[in-house]
Amino acid sequence: MIEIKRNYDAEDFCFEAKCEGELIADIHGEIKDKVFTVKSYNGDKFLFDGVLRSALNNADHEGAVSAVIADTIPDEFVKTFVGGRRLESIAEFFDGKKEN
Repeated sequence: MIEIKRNYDAEDFCFEAKCEGELIADIHGEIKDKVFTVKSYNGDKFLFDGVLRSALNNADHEGAVSAVIADTIPDEFVKTFVGGRRLESIAEFFDGKKEN
C-alpha cells in the first residue's frame, strides 16, 4: 500500500509517497501570496498525479488559492495531471466545477 502525506519536518512544503516505509516519490514547493508553486518532483511519472493532488488538497487547507507547476517539472509528468500547469482555483478543481 502506498501512503502519501506531508513531511512537516522538511524545510519546505513537502509531500512524500512511501511504500512499506520506503520513499518512492516526493514533491516540493512553497505557498506564497496564496499561490502554491510546485518546484520539484522526484519519482515515477505515474505517481505524480496522486502526490500532486494530495499536496494541492493540503495547500488549499493552508490558504493557497491557486497553483502553478514550475517549468522544471518535465511535460511528461504534467501530462498525467488533468489540471495542467496552472490552476486558477484549487477549490474549483476539487469541486469539479472547472472543466479540465
